[in-house]
Amino acid sequence: MLLTLDIGNTNIILGCFDEDELKVTARITTEKNKTEDQYAVAIRDVLDIYGVSMDRISGAILSSVVPMLTQRVALAVEKIAHVRPLVVGPGIKTGLNIKIDDPATLGADL
Repeated sequence: MLLTLDIGNTNIILGCFDEDELKVTARITTEKNKTEDQYAVAIRDVLDIYGVSMDRISGAILSSVVPMLTQRVALAVEKIAHVRPLVVGPGIKTGLNIKIDDPATLGADL
C-alpha cells in the first residue's frame, strides 16, 4: 500500500492506496506543537482503526504547506512504517508542466 499525507494548516489528510484504488481516507488535526512521536502514534492509531497494518505500507508520499511540520511528520512515518516518504515540493520531477510565472510559489498540496 502507498500511504499519502497532505499536511494542511487545519488537518493532515491521510490516504492509503492499494494499486490504483483508494482504500482509506482519514484526517487528523494539525497541531504545530506535536512531536514526531505524537504524530507517529496518531497516524498509526488512525490507520489501525481502518485495519491498515504498518507492515502493508510499501511506500509513502507527503505534501505540506506547513514547513515546520514536514520533517517531523516524515520522521513519524519512517518510525512506524519503515519507509522514507517522498516529499513533494519545488524541484521534484513529477512530469507535470506547471504553467505559472514562479512554480516554486505554488503550494505542494496543489
